[in-house]
Amino acid sequence: MNTTNFLLIYAREKSAWNPNRVFTARERDDRYNQFIENIETPYPQWKITTLMKAFAAGKGITERDARVQVKAKPNDLDQFVIRNARSVIRLARPSYEGVSADARKLIDESKHK
Repeated sequence: MNTTNFLLIYAREKSAWNPNRVFTARERDDRYNQFIENIETPYPQWKITTLMKAFAAGKGITERDARVQVKAKPNDLDQFVIRNARSVIRLARPSYEGVSADARKLIDESKHK
């Protein structure tokens, strides 16, 4: 269930009002579980692996040891994700019928590569 709150603010002089923004922390979205190993190369050459394999490689440990470490200290993986945010991705599989004709054409082209 989602809840939304609205706050109406009135001011005599809008330009004099300076908002004090408040942000709430959110947990990391587990669906972002893929990692681009070579983000600096052109995208057709990207190598995608799992986030856990990338975390293990970054620590110089086995994937099994990485899983044990993440279970004991979940914040370690969160910090790895923050440091490597550009490389952490989520693969999407759009519904073929739910996208535009241009998008369907791109999907069809990608199947032939």
